[in-house]
Amino acid sequence: LQSVYDQGIANVVLTDSTRSLDELNLFFERAHLLRYIQPAGIYASTTLETTKPDPLFFGKPLEDLKIIPEQALFVGHSLDELAGAYASGLRVAAVNYDPELRTSGELAFLERERGDKGHFLENIGSLKALVRKLNRKETHD
Repeated sequence: LQSVYDQGIANVVLTDSTRSLDELNLFFERAHLLRYIQPAGIYASTTLETTKPDPLFFGKPLEDLKIIPEQALFVGHSLDELAGAYASGLRVAAVNYDPELRTSGELAFLERERGDKGHFLENIGSLKALVRKLNRKETHD
C-alpha cells in the first residue's frame, strides 16, 4: 500500500467483513496501514448493504473518488470478486488466488485481456511494478 500511496494513488479497501467501520479503521491503524488509505476509504458490506460481486459494491468508491472504472485497479483473490470487478469495468489484478482457478480456465477472462485490463500478480509485492506500468500507459494514451 505504501508504494502505491507514494506514487500519489488513492488506496481504498473494499471488504465483505462483518466488522463495523470503527473496528476496521482500528484494525488498519494497528497494522500501520491506515495512513496509506484514502480518508473515508474503507468500504464494507455492512455499510454499503451489498456484497461483492454486486456492481453497486464497486460503484460507490468510484463515485466518491470521482473516477471512472477504467481509472481504477481492483486487487483481489476470489473468483466472485475478480469477476464482479471485471464486469463492473475495473482493471483487475489477481493475487493469492487459487491456482486451480487459472488452470481450470475460470479466470480465462483475465487471460484474454492480459495486456490492459486483466493481470496476475505473483505476490502483493508485484503490485508496485504493475501500478507503474499502468501509469506509464495512461500517460502515453
